[in-house]
Amino acid sequence: MSILFSLSSPNGKLHVTDRAVETRGISEGVIEIDKLTKGEGTFATLGEKVFDHYWMNFYNAADATKAGIGKPHYNNLETYREYLEKEHKILTELKK
Repeated sequence: MSILFSLSSPNGKLHVTDRAVETRGISEGVIEIDKLTKGEGTFATLGEKVFDHYWMNFYNAADATKAGIGKPHYNNLETYREYLEKEHKILTELKK
């Protein structure tokens, strides 16, 4: 069973359903669904912009291979931060 996340609910809360759907590896890291449904998940304190940016730019191993980037840029929040730091350094160099 895969997990489907939806932020488009009328009350703006994160909804988790048990419908079998094709995901991009999201369900692999979901351990405490109760926290997610209460709005206490990993991204709760980071905000919607970080959540959106993380998942819109996320590649699982298969997607990364298909996209020709080799391995995924990140696979958790720690490696996401490291990825953003590298990207920031590149941006800083471009601004010189």
